[in-house]
Amino acid sequence: MSPRPTRLLLRQLAPDPAGDAGGSLLTAREPEIVRLATKGHTNDDIAADLSISVPTVTSHSRSIRQKIRGSTRVHIVIWAYEDNVR
Repeated sequence: MSPRPTRLLLRQLAPDPAGDAGGSLLTAREPEIVRLATKGHTNDDIAADLSISVPTVTSHSRSIRQKIRGSTRVHIVIWAYEDNVR
């Protein structure tokens, strides 16, 4: 699914995420990446919002996916909602 329809769908279905930081599973920055991903933000959007580079966002996203054993951004969003890490 392309980023735009995914972003629009998530904005319509998802309440504004607010929750814990994922316990000790995630680093200090990673919950911010998860929070913005659950809102449907692209890597470019996340980088701009957090004043970091796109490669840094990509690195954080890869790290999160490894920790949750997911292979896509959609897995991150599903994990966040199922585990209330938003």
